[in-house]
Amino acid sequence: DVDLVGVWPYWLDGAAPTTVRNSLALRGMVLLTGPNMAGKSTLLRSTCAAALLGACGLAAPLAPGSALPYLDAFMLRNFSADAPAEGRSSFAVEMHEMRAVLEDATPASLVLVDELGKGTEVRAGAALAGAMLEALDGAAARGVFATHLHLMLGLGLELARTERMAMEVEWSGGEGGGPRRGRPTWRVVPGECTDSLAL
Repeated sequence: DVDLVGVWPYWLDGAAPTTVRNSLALRGMVLLTGPNMAGKSTLLRSTCAAALLGACGLAAPLAPGSALPYLDAFMLRNFSADAPAEGRSSFAVEMHEMRAVLEDATPASLVLVDELGKGTEVRAGAALAGAMLEALDGAAARGVFATHLHLMLGLGLELARTERMAMEVEWSGGEGGGPRRGRPTWRVVPGECTDSLAL
């Protein structure tokens, strides 16, 4: 199992009281939900960097008690732009990258996927993302699949090795018809989040 205890963003001072640390036990995939700007992408980058540094025997932004088994691949798919020279839209680039991930993922792979399916309309994106998460779950890969395509949560996916986690948001206000305000804590918690910080 990949046990990351007290991982923090490598670009922050780990000793600073404002730096938020998270712990992840990756026995399979994690379906991570949460609004934009709540820390999903930061958690994926931090996880990948810590695991890669630790696997190389270098100082990693992890607390004592972390455990890193042998990993045969570190796959972080987090942003796709179009590739006009290759005649590919951002969606085509995204699908090309995920094909490579699905072909190569094994039970010893660390797979981190961020916001898959945003290159097309929401229903198709959620369906594609759900199918790809099912394939990663079936391959027994370990990692995090971050999304705010909330339709994925109700698709009835066959996920034997996937748990649901969320980026925590604290809400205040809303009484008497007043505005409701959300404040990300940057902490990962069990469960799912369908809140949004959009207008």
